[in-house]
Amino acid sequence: MSTLADLAANPRNPRKISVAARDALRKSLAEFGDLSGFIFNRRSGHLVGAHQRKAILPPTAEVVISERVEIADSLGTELMVAAKTKTNNHKTMIQPELLPLSNPASRATMNGKPVHEVPAKSVLNLESGFAHKLLCDGPTFTMGSACAYSCTFCYVEDLMRKNPHWQGVIAEQPGAKFEDVVIRRRGGVAALCAQLTYADGRPRFMDDDQAGRVVYASPLVDVAANLELVRETIQACEAILTLTRWDIRLLSKSNLLPKVAQGIASELQGAAQRRIIYGVSTGTLDPGIARAFERGTPLVSKRLESLHWLQDHGYRTYGMLCPSLPLPDGDYEEFAEAMATAIRADLCEHVWGEVINVRGDSMTRTVDALNAGGFRRHAQSLTLVSTDKEAWETYAQVTFGAHAHRYSGQTGPDGKPKLRFLQYVTKNTRAWWKSREPDGAILL
Repeated sequence: MSTLADLAANPRNPRKISVAARDALRKSLAEFGDLSGFIFNRRSGHLVGAHQRKAILPPTAEVVISERVEIADSLGTELMVAAKTKTNNHKTMIQPELLPLSNPASRATMNGKPVHEVPAKSVLNLESGFAHKLLCDGPTFTMGSACAYSCTFCYVEDLMRKNPHWQGVIAEQPGAKFEDVVIRRRGGVAALCAQLTYADGRPRFMDDDQAGRVVYASPLVDVAANLELVRETIQACEAILTLTRWDIRLLSKSNLLPKVAQGIASELQGAAQRRIIYGVSTGTLDPGIARAFERGTPLVSKRLESLHWLQDHGYRTYGMLCPSLPLPDGDYEEFAEAMATAIRADLCEHVWGEVINVRGDSMTRTVDALNAGGFRRHAQSLTLVSTDKEAWETYAQVTFGAHAHRYSGQTGPDGKPKLRFLQYVTKNTRAWWKSREPDGAILL
């Protein structure tokens, strides 16, 4: 297998593009070469994605296998890249820095943290608990198990304590701390394609009842923490856009989501603009506080600029005001208004909110980080609510009340409350929060 002619098209491929879109794709390929790569299924002998590019590129274009993945269910999906195109005297080379970089040797560290890679047996969860948070309709996908960022309040460490991915890191690096490592799933895009297709290459999620279902990324890691992860996320989104009828919800603390939007293949741009919903996460507008407990993340102002760029260019967006701290001065109404203004809430389909929650040692880590950053009053307020159940409940109710007042009467495209405030409840507090469901409370 050495040329594009060896990659047989799938006769069941449902995608069609207009003449104008094909001309635009031809122009892009002539200028930049093939940046996205090809997904090929060894068992079926057919392409899984990139049919439109194959139809335009010359059949003699050379291909090299950038990654060969042995999937646990033996579907045999292979990631292939058209390395160079030669037609007569014309030669177009792929820019090496834009090749898919899921190779274990591609990057040893991210944000100064060592990168560990594990085989991607599965990256798609069809029945995630994130559906209850209304972030998706069940499906989530994740290309990693430990994030490139190091947020003190992160809940993932507690989820992963007994996970074999983390246990393998500990065995290899005794004494390692979860927040100090990155865990990636090698061959994640190929694994995703395998999970989205039947053994013969047919897409599994193309029926009418799949249209508009939302898949969320990522429940475990940031999807755009650096350009390498951006490229991986682009490939994953292209696979979902091609092989399903799902919408995609992406969340990041990065300012690189516009790179994802711009990087989607030209023949998929129309679908991407309709079907991908972008959100950036922040629970504060204070850059110092964010720097104290969201280590390695871009400035909040840069994240907001990226959200505004997406909104200005017609992309779907949502807000994620999470986690918001207890305020020493207690002006929650002013806080809710400032956050709504910052994210341009009127241009967001929905707005999620959540107070900081006790998860393992996360509260202690966050208090320590605030103290170390010089935010002692915020640390004292957080210590108070973390050690006094009544104070914590008051803080949650007041925070919710301020957001509920700001978004009173507003609904999203689905006709449901625009505000989606996530709140863990107890037997004693359930009734109060249950009565606030019409205002956007989501009981966890």
